[in-house]
Amino acid sequence: MLLRMSDDETVLVVALHHMYSDGWSRAVFFRELGVAYQAAISGEVPRLTPLTVDYADYAAWEHEWTAGDEHRQQLDAWRERLRGVPARLELPGATGVVSVGSAACRVETTLAPQSLAALQGRARGGGHTLFALLLSALDVVVSRHACEEDVLVVTPTANRRFPESEPLIGFFANAAWHSSLQK
Repeated sequence: MLLRMSDDETVLVVALHHMYSDGWSRAVFFRELGVAYQAAISGEVPRLTPLTVDYADYAAWEHEWTAGDEHRQQLDAWRERLRGVPARLELPGATGVVSVGSAACRVETTLAPQSLAALQGRARGGGHTLFALLLSALDVVVSRHACEEDVLVVTPTANRRFPESEPLIGFFANAAWHSSLQK
């Protein structure tokens, strides 16, 4: 929806249901919208990179993979590895059930540039991403506060295993388990 706020201000409202697009897709959408907008105000045709595959191709790959032996073997391995893991952790000071996305689940902070650079260097030095390093730190903190040796932390993942899927818009996200399991 395009809203005319005043003679010199217009607001574009875009609603994308998560069922049809994930966070990665929204970035693709807004990048392409920017290209199209710049072309429109210049009186040119937008120059978007042609897609080599579409979402139906991805869906077919996913269907083929989930029907295969490798997928079945991975599921069996995870079921075995997760056997006996507590379904719920008791954390000191926690009361009731914390809903996903609530303020109790979110902590924001700003790192000094030199601290961020040091963390990025540590991650790169170990062949990891900054996200993986910070997730591991979270895992350790949760494990210690819960007095549990084995904890699971679940995070969404882009689930774009094929480079051809990177410029596509659609729902690809999946949950990934990060584990401190010592088994």
